[in-house]
Amino acid sequence: MRHIAPRPARLLAAAVLATLTGATQAEVSIALADAGFESAYSSFAYRGQDGHVTFTYEPTGANVGWAYASGTGVASSYDALSAYEGNSFAFVQNATEKFGQLIEVASTSQVSTSFALALRPGYNSGQVVGIMVDGQQVAAVAATSTQWTLQQVSLGTLSAGTHTFGFRGLNPNHAGDTTAFIDAVKLSASPVPEASSLSLALAGAGLVVAWRRRRT
Repeated sequence: MRHIAPRPARLLAAAVLATLTGATQAEVSIALADAGFESAYSSFAYRGQDGHVTFTYEPTGANVGWAYASGTGVASSYDALSAYEGNSFAFVQNATEKFGQLIEVASTSQVSTSFALALRPGYNSGQVVGIMVDGQQVAAVAATSTQWTLQQVSLGTLSAGTHTFGFRGLNPNHAGDTTAFIDAVKLSASPVPEASSLSLALAGAGLVVAWRRRRT
């Protein structure tokens, strides 16, 4: 005859299952302002032109979202390369300070970013993009193709609260005029279970296992 667990044991098993399920929560998006670099700006530091496209350095405005530093800014689609999405994309030229923005992480999470990356056509290779979190470089990606390639980079575990996130040009080989283009930035978070919740779930699982052993 098949044994049916008494109601208290079944309730305990259900609670443990719910806790363990909750410990692996679904990935969620982290909001970014102007993630595709399409917002209109009201002012800028200066503009450059290479015969194909206009580069707008250090644009500012109410909806720009990003704070751009020297050597960074926004450009638009041109004959050698269209934007990955929309009409505009960001750039980091040579060695730069970062461009970035504040982000909010709801709970302690494993955070990652994805973005489209391309090397500026017709100019020097050698540009490397640093990914920055709270003023520290957490990863670096080389721009090797003059066509858009999707990148996926882990930012590590971030605590709940406000952080800074951004990009900077590194040009580690001092390769002259070398520029990387960035578009379609996304951030996602996978919440990390609190230690107390995980301990409770493991303890409950141990009780269920012990009860089953006694029944058999």
